Amino acid sequence: MPRATLYDTATLALRLAVSGLFAHHAWRTIEDGALAAGRLSEFGIPAADTLSLALPHVELAGATAFALGTLTPLAGAILAVLGGGALWLALTAPASLAPDATPAFLVLTVAACLPPIVHTGRFATDHLTFTRPSSSRHRTAAVRSSRDTETSPKRPEQAPPLPYPEGRAATTRPTRT
Repeated sequence: MPRATLYDTATLALRLAVSGLFAHHAWRTIEDGALAAGRLSEFGIPAADTLSLALPHVELAGATAFALGTLTPLAGAILAVLGGGALWLALTAPASLAPDATPAFLVLTVAACLPPIVHTGRFATDHLTFTRPSSSRHRTAAVRSSRDTETSPKRPEQAPPLPYPEGRAATTRPTRT
């Protein structure tokens, strides 16, 4: 298996796993919105009710976009910020207000958002939407597939004529003296 295909497959698996974790967390928070609002208001965050309704939907939308590979850098950054906020709450909040996840799990989840932000891979809608078919990789593949070995311009008998007469061709390198 070529290295590029392996990397694209690994990026897809990482995107799906991370987005599944975030979608599960968002869905749990949507179902139990009163607990999230209570935790946020006890921690002293302003507009906790509105925030507890909006954040899970943003998290779910970001997880869906991240899984599909749509606007992957933006969705990955949003998920990393949300995971970083949960990590901050886990480290600074009292035990009764801390998120259910352990800090090590949150660090790994946030770190897993970063590689797909840099390179989404070929198995993403970003690649299908924003990659130009005239890129050098596509041109090279098109030339390679359409090249005919019989009419290749690199064969000596089909080379263009030399720019000087045969008898006056330079056979050695010029000297500096």
